[in-house]
Amino acid sequence: MEAQPAKWTEEQLLRRQVLAERLSRVWHIGNLNLDRNQLTLEYNDITRKLLALNDRRVDPLFTFPVEIWLQIINEILCQDTFWRRIKALQQLTAVSTRWRRLLTCEPSFWTQIDTSNASLQRLIMLCIERSRETEISVKGYFEDSAWRINMGPIIVPHSKRIRKLVCCYWTCSTGRPTRLLELFPATPALKSLVMHLEHITTGDSTTYSRSVGEFIQQNPQLADIQGASLGMLQPDSHPQLISVSLGCEATQMIPILQTLPNLRSVSFCPMEHHGGPQSFDSVSLRWTEVSYLQRNFSEGIRLISQMRSTLRQLHFSVDAQHLRSFLETIISLKSLEILKIELVVTEISSLLLYPLIDDPPVGDSSVREVKVVLLPPVRSAMERKFRGDAQTFWDWLFSCIPNTETLSLPFVYQGTMVPLVKLQNLREFCCPTPIRYRLHEFERCCHLRELNIHCATLTFHMLSSETVRKLTITFTETYPIAFWDFMWPSLTDLDLRLAFDSTDKSITFDLPILRSITVHGKLQPVTAVTKSLACDAYKLPSLEQLSFPHWYPELDILFILLERRLLSRKLTPVLRLTLTDAIPAHIRLPLVDRVHGFLTSRPTLFEFSLDARAQKSITHA
Repeated sequence: MEAQPAKWTEEQLLRRQVLAERLSRVWHIGNLNLDRNQLTLEYNDITRKLLALNDRRVDPLFTFPVEIWLQIINEILCQDTFWRRIKALQQLTAVSTRWRRLLTCEPSFWTQIDTSNASLQRLIMLCIERSRETEISVKGYFEDSAWRINMGPIIVPHSKRIRKLVCCYWTCSTGRPTRLLELFPATPALKSLVMHLEHITTGDSTTYSRSVGEFIQQNPQLADIQGASLGMLQPDSHPQLISVSLGCEATQMIPILQTLPNLRSVSFCPMEHHGGPQSFDSVSLRWTEVSYLQRNFSEGIRLISQMRSTLRQLHFSVDAQHLRSFLETIISLKSLEILKIELVVTEISSLLLYPLIDDPPVGDSSVREVKVVLLPPVRSAMERKFRGDAQTFWDWLFSCIPNTETLSLPFVYQGTMVPLVKLQNLREFCCPTPIRYRLHEFERCCHLRELNIHCATLTFHMLSSETVRKLTITFTETYPIAFWDFMWPSLTDLDLRLAFDSTDKSITFDLPILRSITVHGKLQPVTAVTKSLACDAYKLPSLEQLSFPHWYPELDILFILLERRLLSRKLTPVLRLTLTDAIPAHIRLPLVDRVHGFLTSRPTLFEFSLDARAQKSITHA
């Protein structure tokens, strides 16, 4: 299929990009309740928009290159389950003959195959047929004899084009070998092997582990192995392996991993029972990403010290006793950019912290992004374990990471935030737990651009920033809320999260450059915010995007807001309204009709999109 027209003006290129983005947002595919006629109407509306790009009256499939359509369709397809994805593809094929031809002739849409549900056999066979000779990804319960009987005749003949195997298990005895060797004796295209081993117990001498190791050995082209256990990997035997995750004691596997020349990403998964650490040689490693979530902290610190010039991303679990050694190692990692610390809170007290402050590590870390998580993640545990020494701890931590640009902390107390001003490059800050004291420190963070916090009453009234452009703020208490220009002069994006059922307090907006607002909450508080937006319309002259992702406001109030913003020549019109997918059709249709009436009443030309975004849910076909 040719891309026409061959030449585009700069304006046409810009509009093409805008419309392509709009399609990926607006065209709501995958809703099982979506009527075929409605889908066709949406397509026809988009067609009319696209026809304005050139003088020819051609189908949009010929207006845009095929590559653009393939990318957009992949973005809007449901990814949560195999069945919903195929359902969405079938909806698209019903739009027109050309759409059906595009989708059925493009193999890449049909390559992700989930065989774990035998009742979907017809759809599985359809995917096998339409994927043609393209490499495929197959998920299934390969160890169950029922799979061999029901799915084996369908999948096994196509083994030579399997790119990825995802092995799921109900139960599996370690006393017998894996069925992978029997089912897939030849898989020359296999690049990724994923094993979910939650329901089996593997040891260093089990028949099962050794047989999986044999399967891995006969596929030296593997680049990614997830869920491997002891006995599955052999030294100097996996020349193409780039990424691996391991469900066994780390030190038992490190000597083998050190022999793999192309290995770059390694994950050591948490273990309930740890064996004694084994010795391994200290050699320079070229790994760039490491996740170490096991409790042999000293061995993990020793391991990452071998990647001084290559490690860029680290996820590490550490306790208080090993913090100093860990931070000293972090300072020595000159290429480290992203750091996530899981802090095991067992004993953090002044007896441990003050000696660290008296003799801090020497040097600065180059890390740019830091996230700290507490284990266990319970607020009462934080208060009990830190015993009032949180400020001491954060002060010491920040002194080791002065170049941080993005920071996420699990909690803050009175005085905890003071060290933030030492982070001269801080641009983003996040704290998911409530802050319950008067907060002034953000005023002195001169480069802060994004802020995500959970506020109590005192905190919000004292909160301000001249530099923050994007604010995500959660309120759990009902009290007057006011956003003033003199407190937030640079704010352009506001994400408002209201965690209460109702409010009778005032809500005020005076933000001249605010462009986008998202409101989370239930009916009454969402309606209260919408009413304030309507009343304060002239104090929000630049507002062009409204989003209600969880609950829609009362329609009478929403109509007043839209009417003022769409009909007034002194205000930027609303260009995009996003509503929850839960809005019923008998409400959505009058809303669309009313908006269309507003559009025909205003002579100024502009584009308006009404989205109904789906909330992702976990479903099992």
